[in-house]
Amino acid sequence: HIRFRLPHDIWEPPFRTILCENYPIRIQIDADPDKICRSFMKRKKQAINYDQY
Repeated sequence: HIRFRLPHDIWEPPFRTILCENYPIRIQIDADPDKICRSFMKRKKQAINYDQY
């Protein structure tokens, strides 16, 4: 007896949503939220500075 799996069951790694400085961001289940959040905020700051020129 084979249970058919939906393609996204296989290809899509499980995600969870975390709040990073009030920004909801989706990360993989096994990702490190602190690390992701830090690099996310770094990119955000760069984007903000970039917008000012």
